[in-house]
Amino acid sequence: MDKRTLRYIALLRKMNPFLEGNVLDYGCGDGAMTSVFIPLNSTSNFFAYDGPETNGQNVQELLNQAKILLNKRARVIERKEDLPKEYFDTITLICMLHGNENIIEQCHPYLKKGGHLIVIDHDKKHLSDEEYIQSITDADRNEILQRSYNEVLRDHTKMDVYDCCRITRSMRLRTVKTLDHRTLEGFPFYLCVSEKN
Repeated sequence: MDKRTLRYIALLRKMNPFLEGNVLDYGCGDGAMTSVFIPLNSTSNFFAYDGPETNGQNVQELLNQAKILLNKRARVIERKEDLPKEYFDTITLICMLHGNENIIEQCHPYLKKGGHLIVIDHDKKHLSDEEYIQSITDADRNEILQRSYNEVLRDHTKMDVYDCCRITRSMRLRTVKTLDHRTLEGFPFYLCVSEKN
């Protein structure tokens, strides 16, 4: 594995203490990220959801890919109406907040009281143009091809961990743990763990 992948897996491991009980990856896409963090915690029950409100792409095609990739490791939920309210002990938002600031409000009803919301997203607000270009991953390239460089640049540099905490606090979630590029040796992501009061 390349250095960037190893650093990303190390970041996912930092959320492991909060992956407990029923875990929902909200905005799972094709299930690739979900498949990476499931092996980190074999005691939890994993669920994956994506829908038109979280993803502008062909959601059904992505969910079909997720079903294949997550076969027998996570239950893929295809319709928002099938998400049980106040059921999940943990909800993860992996690279979802930067393009949709309302997503925390959208997934909030499904989180149990005392449950954890884990947000991992791009922490590139501080980067110069040249540093941003150097930080582009294969996933970013795909996103640029689907949208445009300027749209992706705007979204990836729009927010940081402090913005995420502001949004979670406005939803009456208590911040439990944060990490950003300063504590992750320059790795351009942040982690924000909040608890539902």
